[in-house]
Amino acid sequence: MTISISGSLLFLFYFFFYRTEIVDENKIFSKLTPQNEVRFVGIAFPFWTIRWIVGSSIQLIRKRWNTVGAHPEPLSNYLDAQYYGPITIGSPPQSFKVIFDTGSSNLWIPKFAIQYEAMSEPGMAFVAAKFDGILGMGYSNIAVDGVVPPFYNMFKQGLIQEPIFSFYLNRNPDAKVGGEIIFGGSDPDHYKGNITYIPVTKKGYWQFKMDKMEVNSKSFCQNGCQAIADTGTSLIAGPSIEVNALNQLLGGTPIINGEYMFNCEDIPNLPPITFTIGGEEFVLSGEDYVMQITQFGKTVCLSGFMGLDVPEPMGPIWILGDVFIGRYYTVFDMGKDRSRETEREIVYRRRSPRDRRERDRSRDRRRHRSRDRRDRSPISDRRKRSRSRDKQSQQLKHISSS
Repeated sequence: MTISISGSLLFLFYFFFYRTEIVDENKIFSKLTPQNEVRFVGIAFPFWTIRWIVGSSIQLIRKRWNTVGAHPEPLSNYLDAQYYGPITIGSPPQSFKVIFDTGSSNLWIPKFAIQYEAMSEPGMAFVAAKFDGILGMGYSNIAVDGVVPPFYNMFKQGLIQEPIFSFYLNRNPDAKVGGEIIFGGSDPDHYKGNITYIPVTKKGYWQFKMDKMEVNSKSFCQNGCQAIADTGTSLIAGPSIEVNALNQLLGGTPIINGEYMFNCEDIPNLPPITFTIGGEEFVLSGEDYVMQITQFGKTVCLSGFMGLDVPEPMGPIWILGDVFIGRYYTVFDMGKDRSRETEREIVYRRRSPRDRRERDRSRDRRRHRSRDRRDRSPISDRRKRSRSRDKQSQQLKHISSS
């Protein structure tokens, strides 16, 4: 099965943490055929029957969104690592939860029913991915079998007035609305300040030039490098040599497969990381670039940076995934001239203060709950932290070996 870089990264992240029994991967996903049909459980449906279903949370979005021609759809947030939304296909409609992935260009859905099961054993948790498929939002020239991407058809059929879509990814996993994708516009309630326009340097993925990246006066991506904005990637990925040096500079503890983890109590003291893109600085704090994964009362703090060596001619390249996009509202513009796909660009806008306050309050609550649990323990703080680090390392090694 052909799968995008972003899809590979997302599944890599989840199989790193969790394990689930999956059938032959060649039978999981069925792509749109060149005849613009979706094949599902042996029945062919015309592509035009795809429509976006609206859940109860959409009402929260539409109460404050009144721009004509733009279509906001809510996203669910699972552990700040999966952002997915509902679509339906066929008549009668059949529902799927998909990741809207800017790192691919095809629609992939289950070919038949697959049952996932949550299991547990001492010290371990096994959970399945929350989404059914992937809906690619990249350019048509990377589409498998030359299939026209769904977003192209939306614009061609007049469902949206502008070939633009935008993402708001809520980094508060406890929020009622996990995020939103808007087809045909952007949501001014989620950003403020100046707009940074960044031209796409290579059509296919949403690829652009990143000027540099700095932390504690140490520069990475020196003399500029290529990067991709990818909503289908949970983390930020880059060349292994640079990412390893970055994680070590941040004081991370190496675990397995080039991944690093942090003591969760050290997050507020981690240094900021500055990305310079289009001449503008975009800063991530420790709260932004450390993934705090909590399941069944256990928390692991994983670095948001992972090594990935993409071979030439495409690589080396950096992939700015949800860790970055979750901090900065992102607009993807395929062209201001409807008759020609020109002036392609990515727009980054700073997230609104309200969004950040909600995220900070949620993280404060989780941190206080974690402290309460530690206070009830008779073990001293030093021994507790030491045992916690050892246990997390053992768990992660066990997951890797399984």
